[in-house]
Amino acid sequence: MKLIKLEIILYAVLLYTGSGFAQWEGKTIAQGGNGNGWAVADFNGDGAVDLTYNHLANQEILWFENTPTGWNSNLIDGVPSFNDASLSAGYSWDIDKDGDQDIIFIQFTRPSKLFWYENILDAILWSKNVISDNIGLLTNMIANLADFDGDEDFDIAIIDNNIGMVVWFENTGGAVNWAKHDLAPIRPFQAYYVTVMDANSDGNADVVVTMRDSVFYFENQLPQTSWSKTTMGAALNGSYFGRGADVDNDGDFDLVTGGYNSSQVAWLDNPSWDVRIISDNTPQAFVGAVGDLDNDGDRHGMV
Repeated sequence: MKLIKLEIILYAVLLYTGSGFAQWEGKTIAQGGNGNGWAVADFNGDGAVDLTYNHLANQEILWFENTPTGWNSNLIDGVPSFNDASLSAGYSWDIDKDGDQDIIFIQFTRPSKLFWYENILDAILWSKNVISDNIGLLTNMIANLADFDGDEDFDIAIIDNNIGMVVWFENTGGAVNWAKHDLAPIRPFQAYYVTVMDANSDGNADVVVTMRDSVFYFENQLPQTSWSKTTMGAALNGSYFGRGADVDNDGDFDLVTGGYNSSQVAWLDNPSWDVRIISDNTPQAFVGAVGDLDNDGDRHGMV
């Protein structure tokens, strides 16, 4: 597996484009705002990849349309209640399954808020939908939408660190109504991220939790409603992110993870979950997307 290190520059949105993968050119899309909450998708259905940006200074959520002549800024929402650095975790997903990409956000306040914006008429209009506005303290989320109850719509798994609980929100009707369920207790403020993948290759979406001292997953035992815990191994001196991907192309999901308090990035080989080091010199790694960026048939990880 190849490792790609991306340098994050504050106060600007940068696009890196490559020629033959080896050389990359940085282009400024927008400046100012100390933003976060990026989501990348084709929001207006024109075949070009657009992106979202949370402009904290202006208290706005924007999306940038990718056009042949440049990037056009468009307002999704202007919310004065967003304080600096309270809004993050912008991810794109077709949450209502209507064929276009929507956006899901977390507001890191006490209590935390979880909501999503419905993409209407190819991003001409956006409609805000609240999933919950009264959760103790949410941590960031990554790739954690899946059908947990077998009814063919997207549900959401996340961690409430205030009480130490992995919870999931059941989509009970068109992504408009949601029911909260406690999945399993964990130690408060010891886990930050969950990721969703089929860890045991049984066709169900399981929930992986990366904690400071261990990595484990909760097995979804459909048609039963219970969850069973399986330890995957010790953490890399404080695992922070986890990403599911078939790193070795053997047909199952492995886990790529980074140690926030160390300099290691590694992947856990399914089903033994043996730790295989990718890099020993990547401090405070936040594992981003995993995919085949240069079309050579193997996986690359962004950190």
